[in-house]
Amino acid sequence: VMLHEIAHAWLAANLESIDTERFLEHVGLEAWRDRNLAWDQNGVEHAADTMAWGLMDRDIHMLRIGQPTAEELTQGFQILTGIDPAPETRRAVTPHRVSTWVGPHAR
Repeated sequence: VMLHEIAHAWLAANLESIDTERFLEHVGLEAWRDRNLAWDQNGVEHAADTMAWGLMDRDIHMLRIGQPTAEELTQGFQILTGIDPAPETRRAVTPHRVSTWVGPHAR
């Protein structure tokens, strides 16, 4: 949870350099931040979740928005940061779920 919240701060500080439209398209959403939408329909929440995943150095059980694959999370992390996630994160995605993933590769 802490890493997710720190990711929000990083995203806010780097918003000008982030291609939010590309990330929104990647996750299949229309709004970066809209308080009239449900929490899981805001791109900024998907982005913070993706950032937290990409920075972890081990696979831990954590709640994740939907069920994105490691490949989808890797692509999202690259869109947000321009770099690859930590190598350890690419091996697996813990199958916990908060809501339905609305990305283009929904299951």
